[in-house]
Amino acid sequence: MSFGLSERLIKARRAFITSALLSLAGAVVEGLALTVFSSIILLTDFFHWTLDTIVEFMMLFSIYYASRVGKKFPWSILIVEFSTSLLVMIILLAFYGWVALDYVNNLTVTYEVSTTDPWISLVTISGGFITFTAFLLQRRNYNRYGLEILRIDYTHALMDTLSSLFATIGIVATASTRSHSLEILFTIILLVFIIHSVLELFKDSFKVLTGSNVDPELTSKIMLALEKELFGVRLKKVEARKIGSFYIVNVDVFLDPEMPIYKAHAVKRKIVRLARRESALIYHVDVRMFPDPLLRKSGVRRSAK
Repeated sequence: MSFGLSERLIKARRAFITSALLSLAGAVVEGLALTVFSSIILLTDFFHWTLDTIVEFMMLFSIYYASRVGKKFPWSILIVEFSTSLLVMIILLAFYGWVALDYVNNLTVTYEVSTTDPWISLVTISGGFITFTAFLLQRRNYNRYGLEILRIDYTHALMDTLSSLFATIGIVATASTRSHSLEILFTIILLVFIIHSVLELFKDSFKVLTGSNVDPELTSKIMLALEKELFGVRLKKVEARKIGSFYIVNVDVFLDPEMPIYKAHAVKRKIVRLARRESALIYHVDVRMFPDPLLRKSGVRRSAK
């Protein structure tokens, strides 16, 4: 079945709701387990779950805003969300660092591992089942709708399944052998997954917050396409900004002040069509129109063809 971009974005939005709720469920399950069991491996896996849940909801909000065809993309709201997510992540990093230092201090004093019950692995097994379910769902959605953001999400879910596998092996191995080396080794392995998530989130957030997410190459391509195809229209500004794996395009144009409204709408539809033709990763195009001051001053009148 063939879907238009708008419909595919709406379908993807629903898919991300499911994926985000699955991620939240996994974080809640591990969080509840930590109230009963004490394990640095489980805590590290829970921290990973929490970060991934933040990322999932950020992707959900981004795709939601992109799917609202005809409505302006709310950059100010997105900036607030990215800022809040960064703040939460920094607090979580500080908390985990404090717990990790406490673990090291206890290890040097008592010389005992924190992971002593192999049944804790049931928690990470359930987490692996949740992430594998998310992988299957998002892979099916990608095959249906062909959106790159879905492919990235199911790839991430597959990596999270691998992380849950390492956590499970680490818990069983440490509880069975009481080996400090194994506990530290598997904690470090899980930290590698966390560092990857943190760096990606920091990079995307930094670019959005500083405005350095403009893609000059794609911006230039769109500008050339518009200049070639549009008549009676003067470009004011064109920007293609990247959010994660997709682009939001902003186009400002000058129009004849006396251009009929129906022609202005036709110009807008053409701009959207021409911009999206330059990349399949363009999910949203905002077009703003202004009366051309040159025509207004000179009294020259042109109409768009």
